[in-house]
Amino acid sequence: MKRFVCMTLAAVLVFQKTKADVQAAEDALFSSEFKDTETGYRKYLDVDSFIDWYFVNEITKNPDAQFYSSVYMYYDPVKGEGAAYAGEVGYVKNFLTQRIAWLDVNL
Repeated sequence: MKRFVCMTLAAVLVFQKTKADVQAAEDALFSSEFKDTETGYRKYLDVDSFIDWYFVNEITKNPDAQFYSSVYMYYDPVKGEGAAYAGEVGYVKNFLTQRIAWLDVNL
């Protein structure tokens, strides 16, 4: 049995915009003007959210923050802002709770 994927026109347009925005962000990141606040990476990435994400994961020594698991970014192509945000750090609460329980048992 063959499977067919049916995408609406709106979904196709969102996909194409997302693809174009990711390519533009990558181009800006690897360009010679990557530090420029108007045309560089800051136009495409929310720096504050990435800094927050990094500090929380470093301070808690979160082993899931290795960019191969449990690392999320979000982006809203419909808003038109074009910025990608680092994932919420709210899941760290679960990690800390588990780590504290592990420390109580193993210390």
